[in-house]
Amino acid sequence: NENMPQAVALLEKLLNDAQVDKNAYNRLVENILKQRTDDKSSQWANFNCLTAYMVWGAKNPTNNVPTEKELRSLDPQKLIDCLRNLSTYKHRVAYYGPSSQEDFLALLDKEHKTAETLKDLPESVSREMTQTPETTVYIAPYNAKQIYMLQYSNDGRKFDPTVENGRRLYNEYFGGGMNAIVFQEMRESRSLAYTATAGLRAPGKKDFDYCYQTFIATQNDKMADATTAFNEIINDMPISQQAFDLARNGYIARLRTDRIIKSDVIWSYINAQDLGLTTDYRISLYDFLQNATMQDVIDFQQKWVKGRTYHYGILGDKRQLDMKALKKIGPVVELTPEQIFGY
Repeated sequence: NENMPQAVALLEKLLNDAQVDKNAYNRLVENILKQRTDDKSSQWANFNCLTAYMVWGAKNPTNNVPTEKELRSLDPQKLIDCLRNLSTYKHRVAYYGPSSQEDFLALLDKEHKTAETLKDLPESVSREMTQTPETTVYIAPYNAKQIYMLQYSNDGRKFDPTVENGRRLYNEYFGGGMNAIVFQEMRESRSLAYTATAGLRAPGKKDFDYCYQTFIATQNDKMADATTAFNEIINDMPISQQAFDLARNGYIARLRTDRIIKSDVIWSYINAQDLGLTTDYRISLYDFLQNATMQDVIDFQQKWVKGRTYHYGILGDKRQLDMKALKKIGPVVELTPEQIFGY
């Protein structure tokens, strides 16, 4: 902390007085292009891009990147100008450390120079999550002995704090870990997956949608059976009091020992603001779990999960996939690496 005045001064100097180094920029471009080549050979990178394509559409934050020509022709002075303009816009400063509020604000007033009147932030690009009124199958090519498959369902329901306790308990019971229904059914009982997960995902901001997502990694020749089995347990959820007790008691034990500390306190506060929350969700969740029953999970599954329509995303080698089985699920859309990566 005794070095913070010098550190803040150095950061401010870099932000406001950085100079263009054309050679450094050219090396940066080469590193970016090499990383792009490496990513196209990575199974996880391909799958993450396919997931973004399904959730956010053909033009999404993952594939919205400059082309090689744009990178090479860009004047790096524009990047420096972006840095210098940062402090002219409204912004927040977050601090975690031992300094008193008075000492920290005095340092900020001395070192952090801003315009007398700060500008409003520019309007961000409006993005809508893809909804799934009809079943569609997306295939992205990747040469491997196993497929990665995602099921994605979005019926447009927005964040609702009153359903969060039920959602979290359902996810813990159904797809939360090695003792959960998904793992036990898909891997242990039926030997249809190397790994599998499922659950209703909450949005990061209150204006975005809930979406149901599954993931499974399985052998190419087990794809059809795995898809059928997954849909069976999602819609007709197996009931196990033993699995429920393990999920509920494990969740309670985790909450008892869970601590948000250091700078995570700040980010937890900011994340709660993004969802319109004013209290720590764990308080309500802990109280709810004390008397939660298997029926709570059943009720949530019936209202929020059963009967959903899905988009399927499959990363795999088309030559080894049962295309007839896929076409029975829904229309098949074949994607290229350029479409999901954006280059």
